[in-house]
Amino acid sequence: MQLRVCHISSAHPAFDVRVFYKEARYLARQYETYLVIPHTQDEVVDGVSIQHVRHRRGMLGRIRNYPAILRRALATKADVYHFHDPDLLPVGVLLRWVTRKPVVYDVHEHFPDRLFHTLKRLSWWHRLVRGLATRAENTFARWVKNIVVVENAQFERFSHLNCTVVHARNYPSLADYPEPPVDMHLRPYDLIFHGTLSEAKGSLLLVDIVAAVAKARPDVRALVVDRFFRESERAKFLERISLTDTEKNITLVPNIAASRLKEYISQARIGLSPLQRVSQYEKAIPTKFFEYMACGVTIVASDLPYSYEFVERPGCGVVVLSDTAQAYAEATCRLLDDLDMATRMGHRGRELFLSTYNWDHEFEALQTLYSQICRR
Repeated sequence: MQLRVCHISSAHPAFDVRVFYKEARYLARQYETYLVIPHTQDEVVDGVSIQHVRHRRGMLGRIRNYPAILRRALATKADVYHFHDPDLLPVGVLLRWVTRKPVVYDVHEHFPDRLFHTLKRLSWWHRLVRGLATRAENTFARWVKNIVVVENAQFERFSHLNCTVVHARNYPSLADYPEPPVDMHLRPYDLIFHGTLSEAKGSLLLVDIVAAVAKARPDVRALVVDRFFRESERAKFLERISLTDTEKNITLVPNIAASRLKEYISQARIGLSPLQRVSQYEKAIPTKFFEYMACGVTIVASDLPYSYEFVERPGCGVVVLSDTAQAYAEATCRLLDDLDMATRMGHRGRELFLSTYNWDHEFEALQTLYSQICRR
């Protein structure tokens, strides 16, 4: 009898890269797969049966969605329930108690640190809230028991709670990046950043980097995806472009679907990762690293811990001081002046993507976890 799995999210879009394209779509190749998620309608896409709930804004709206999420999840009569948001931990525990079926918590990021950064303006209260969030997440995780993580700090943390923990890192899929990289000399853009932007992710620094490079190379061209955490962040970004007179150097393109990401990345020579020293990013592995590698793009990254492991030591790019635009600019100009060196770094990244840093390799851990917990 075919295993039936149900993935659940209260906050992600229906076609989220990790939730839908990497996990649900891959699972549908061998399991009967359901996805309970905010969406406009029920539909079946790539073998995944999407069971929609209403879109509701904010945390209060997500809590109001819990009864509908629980009802739709129970209706699938799944053998495994797998959820993707920390606010769903109580729902996950309830599903385990009601169904007596295994439940999996997919930890996309370090939730207490993200909350800490969000509430930092609230003085000492943010420390209290982070402590309470950590304790609550730990307590519910012990009841859920099965945890999927994306990086080592998470693995160590949940392993100490006597949980079954597996890595499933956010590497790109081999099928999404089949073509060999375009020749560096033929790429129309010098720089790219395609992630969601905020000041903590280096949005204003990004403009300053382009401005600094433009002093040495006035014709430098940067491609930036128009995706921001808040409209206020976007307004500051556009204002900084105006102040630095880089309108002719920075091209903003509308937010793009995951399936078209490679089309844009492969147009650039150098991929930027200007993350700042914020606690949640110091523990995170940027997915952009591996998307750059898949397209043979050389990386210039801020000096956060994982940058040394995945960028500098393997020879895929250069690591620079996180808050200094001039350091990024100097590294960028060196690479643009020596495209042969940039090409070698890009090819090394592509090799590592094909051999190691791909989702097909990571997905095996998820399959093994499902097999283990369904035999208990």
